[in-house]
Amino acid sequence: ITGLEHLLALKRLYVSSTDLTSLTFLADNKNLEELYLQRSKITSITGLEHLPALKRLGAKDAQKLTSLTFSAENKNLEELDLSETNITSITGLSLLPKLKFLDITRCDKLETIKIRKGVTIIGRLSGLKVEEVEDTHVR
Repeated sequence: ITGLEHLLALKRLYVSSTDLTSLTFLADNKNLEELYLQRSKITSITGLEHLPALKRLGAKDAQKLTSLTFSAENKNLEELDLSETNITSITGLSLLPKLKFLDITRCDKLETIKIRKGVTIIGRLSGLKVEEVEDTHVR
């Protein structure tokens, strides 16, 4: 998608069930609160650090998505649904102080996550190594 940087007031973006393979966000997308990618063909999302208002990211059944990187700039993220994806790496979860809900149901390729204490994890796999941290500045 091109031209997202011109949609300054954009609060919700639905790209569910599309053939879109990548998304890039620029600094101008600072009002985006909800991003939905369910059943899309997304392989990469870059520029998540430019989404400080993001509260919800839904990527259920986005089978081609394998990694996500968050930063301290994503401090308002509350809900993250990655169920039924082929995610292998989620970086920066411990930097998300408002994260309350993480759904990783059927994320069989995910082996390790580092997350803040108190986050509800749905679909936790028996072989998943979870490192809980208290300091949200730990990477």
